[in-house]
Amino acid sequence: MDTAADAVAAAAAAAAGGTAADVDVLQLRVGQAAGYSVAFTGVYVGLLYAVRGARARPGRSKDHPGVIWRRIWLSLLACAISAALLVHLAGRRAESFISAIVRLTGLQLDLGDVANSLSLAAVLFAGPLYEALVSGWLAPTSVMGELVSPAGLRNYVFGPVTEEFVFRGCIGAVHLLAGVTRPRVIMLTPLYFGLAHVHKVYERVRTYGLRALPQALVVAAVQLGYTSIFGWLASFLLLRTGSIWPAVAVHAFCNAMGLPRVSGLVRNSYFHSAIYYVLLLAGALAFAFAAPHVAGKRSFDPLRPA
Repeated sequence: MDTAADAVAAAAAAAAGGTAADVDVLQLRVGQAAGYSVAFTGVYVGLLYAVRGARARPGRSKDHPGVIWRRIWLSLLACAISAALLVHLAGRRAESFISAIVRLTGLQLDLGDVANSLSLAAVLFAGPLYEALVSGWLAPTSVMGELVSPAGLRNYVFGPVTEEFVFRGCIGAVHLLAGVTRPRVIMLTPLYFGLAHVHKVYERVRTYGLRALPQALVVAAVQLGYTSIFGWLASFLLLRTGSIWPAVAVHAFCNAMGLPRVSGLVRNSYFHSAIYYVLLLAGALAFAFAAPHVAGKRSFDPLRPA
């Protein structure tokens, strides 16, 4: 066993209160962690095309209710496959499968951490929240009506839960188990999340034809940048709180808010627009100040008992 593996084994043993021989620990190299992360990504995206009814095509876009429900079930299947693979890779302790998954992916729930993380996101989106308020987007009937629709359940429930489980929990775990430093986990792992969205170029062209290719490439580039930035935040929240649920909540919130406007008038009003842009700038500055102080009761450590 090499030095790096010895260190991982010792850390696992210390977390479990024993010696290195007491724990069967995964001995991963960084390249292997990257390979397994590509596999997790491939399973999640590949299943969307494995079932014909889940594929977008002319006359039946990704927002068709039938396509949405099939993709929801397939994303849950991807989570189950990823969970089984992760537990197999990491080695079993004297614990149940569920306990292993909770430990490895950060499924512990602390509502205080979720509330703190949502508050942080709300500060960043102070401007867009103001626009939503004055535009009537936050009316309870409008919010509930969208939430219970198939698209709403995908965007605000199943999408955030399954994507954070795979792209933060599973991929974050294998990188930490391979000894990747936490700053690098934050910076590198969102690339897989961005990669998982590239398939939408093919999907859009398949649905609308080659004439949609230029627009699809622009949208994909914007999404790659946005998902990478969001991925940094989500990975940061996972590592600082020890749980994927703050990232899930912020993911749903960001899906609801969309990209903040950076130009144009709010409700064709200079008054509302001035307030919006002041809040947008102030929110970004306040976010930068507050984010480093976010911390849960425990940091994310897949080697530590749940």
